[in-house]
Amino acid sequence: MTIPAEPLTVVARAMYEATMRPFLHIQSGRPVGEPWEQLTEHHQGTYLVKVRKALESETFADYYAWLTLPERLLGPGSAFEAEHGCPPEADEDTERTRGHRAEYHLVQHLLRVDDGALLTESAA
Repeated sequence: MTIPAEPLTVVARAMYEATMRPFLHIQSGRPVGEPWEQLTEHHQGTYLVKVRKALESETFADYYAWLTLPERLLGPGSAFEAEHGCPPEADEDTERTRGHRAEYHLVQHLLRVDDGALLTESAA
């Protein structure tokens, strides 16, 4: 099933507004992160990719494995790992996994076909 672009964009914006924008505010100390409209098309596109992957993933663990694949491919002893540490496992309760879990469940909630949500509203 192909989902029209408009609902995907709405959910990508919701993902950014609900998860990343507050995180950027906490990390930087600035009043708020950049509004969606001020993000570059490329940056907005990264959220669309994350929405599609979260929708394709049967479980949070699948989605999280995809998100952390680049770090895991670098392997132990990489400069990235030395600076940031190993990514936590999907079942660990960390700030990072909670944020990604929020992304995954937001997408599942808003685009689930069985609930109707945005998908059927846009198709009606």
